[in-house]
Amino acid sequence: GSGRSFIGTKQAMDPLAPYRSASATWDEPRSSLSVDDAVSLASMTNISEESAGVAEPDGLKLKAVILVGGPKQDTKFRPLSLKCPIPLFPVGGLSMVEQHVYQLAEVKAVSEIFIIGSYSADLFQNIVTQCKRSTGLSIRYLQEYAPLGTAGGLQLYRDLILHGEPDLVILVHSNICCDVPYKKLLSFHSKYTTTGCTIMGVEAPRDQISRYGAMVADPETHQVMHYVEKPVSFVSSSINGGVYLFSRQNFEYLKSAFLRIDDGERVTHEMFLERDVLPYMTTDGQLFMYPHTGFWTQVKAPRATLYANRHYLDSYKTKDPEVLASQAENGPEIVANVIIHATAMVHPSAKIGPNVTIGAHCVIGPGVRIMDAIVLDGCKVEDQACILNSIIGWNCSVGQWARIEGEPVGVNPNDPSTLLSEKPLFNGTGQLEPNVTILGDGVSVADELVVRHCIILPGKELTTSHQNEILL
Repeated sequence: GSGRSFIGTKQAMDPLAPYRSASATWDEPRSSLSVDDAVSLASMTNISEESAGVAEPDGLKLKAVILVGGPKQDTKFRPLSLKCPIPLFPVGGLSMVEQHVYQLAEVKAVSEIFIIGSYSADLFQNIVTQCKRSTGLSIRYLQEYAPLGTAGGLQLYRDLILHGEPDLVILVHSNICCDVPYKKLLSFHSKYTTTGCTIMGVEAPRDQISRYGAMVADPETHQVMHYVEKPVSFVSSSINGGVYLFSRQNFEYLKSAFLRIDDGERVTHEMFLERDVLPYMTTDGQLFMYPHTGFWTQVKAPRATLYANRHYLDSYKTKDPEVLASQAENGPEIVANVIIHATAMVHPSAKIGPNVTIGAHCVIGPGVRIMDAIVLDGCKVEDQACILNSIIGWNCSVGQWARIEGEPVGVNPNDPSTLLSEKPLFNGTGQLEPNVTILGDGVSVADELVVRHCIILPGKELTTSHQNEILL
């Protein structure tokens, strides 16, 4: 298979190993495989296949930075972020950070990956250790002493990032869901600029432009002529896709931004690429836009995770079909793209899919129907229950004949660049808008209840039906 060469014995840990086998039976889990004991003798799964057939430029020295933000960004992700920060939330069987690490690991010239954020380093310790074993790369989490914005952490750790004089530094925001075409980006960068910065641009619907950074690029040279963050009027349908190729020279813009807001002793304000760096690069003619036409979305709220989960499962169908659950003689009915953890138990009379992820140690009872949902680790779903368009938090219990239902996440399946806008939680009159249903950690739903378009905070025990409510 394609992929980077790994250190040591060149044996790579397989991050999706717990899902890579036939459908579970009711009698016993498929196995007790963990990521640590499932070793693939081949190279790691190629999750970034879009660049297949594109040659990676020779002789480059690359490092990569994944920007994960901090607890400040988790507020829109509640109640799920009360237990798990957004970058570590599992989508398509892997945390969002892992999805990016394994895509970056496919770029042969990448020698080191830094994960920068203001979360406690303890939260990322296991993920970093696991990813290091999986890829053979040097991977480190660098904690900011305070939230420093999208540029502050880069400036704080610039000497460490630039140690060894890499030719380019790949920057990627952890909250985007995309098969990033890194090889195409590198080829584009080598063709159009040597000292400038390449930014990945994606097309957005006109009504969503104001949520992102919009830019106008020359169609011939691809040089960005105008960049505006969250414009109040229409500028362009091309928006900032959250992926950059920074040359060493570009870090001088970080230094300049730092000096503009420095009080002489320490940084007193956050620094942002979008506000403090990119407009100045644009003025100097140092920003170039690579137009990405494939799938892209941003995950800031739980609703978007169902959209992202759908994409990753669909991508496994062509890139790594063994990960997907298959129809087995004594297994449940599987509809389209589904992944089931090896330790989960699913009754043969259950019907699962499409677009469903079932986590570790879950028990899915007879006659259960699950569609367009993420069921996290340790959940128990009793006989004849139905779960649609919902996220079921860790260790939840759903009673017999209960119905958990959210609003379908509507997208255009024929348009891979369709974005998912952040839907307002409340309408103009203060009423909760229909949305996906979310059960926080350890929620219990009694038999025969209907929970529709609700957000349930952790530890609640529901004994009555609810609709369009936030239950504190």
